Amino acid sequence: MSAVVLIVDDIEDHRALLARRLERHGYRVREAQGGADAVAKCMADRPDLIIMDISMTEMDGIEAWRALCEMCDDPPPAIAYTATRIRDVELMCIEHGFSAYLEKPCETQVLIQEIKRSLAAKIAA
Repeated sequence: MSAVVLIVDDIEDHRALLARRLERHGYRVREAQGGADAVAKCMADRPDLIIMDISMTEMDGIEAWRALCEMCDDPPPAIAYTATRIRDVELMCIEHGFSAYLEKPCETQVLIQEIKRSLAAKIAA
């Protein structure tokens, strides 16, 4: 059975593009429109992995991830996927428990490698 990936981004075109890329590699995709939507959908659907944009208007990705971690005993791994190219943001994401930090745009093979690595690390834990 293929993994369920929740894509979180407040820009619909970004979600759609990423969803197509992942579906071509056999992943089942769910989408959330922003941070609050991500928390609600994650609690209801329990995806295997989250790909989270960091710079979102309503609730940013770090806030959403913190909220999710507080509400869930065993949150799924999350990959920060953002156009923000600031080293402090990358460090903050890793410090808060994101399994990886990828900058947009990212080559599909790099993204798939990080997804596989994050899922394998979760299973091994």
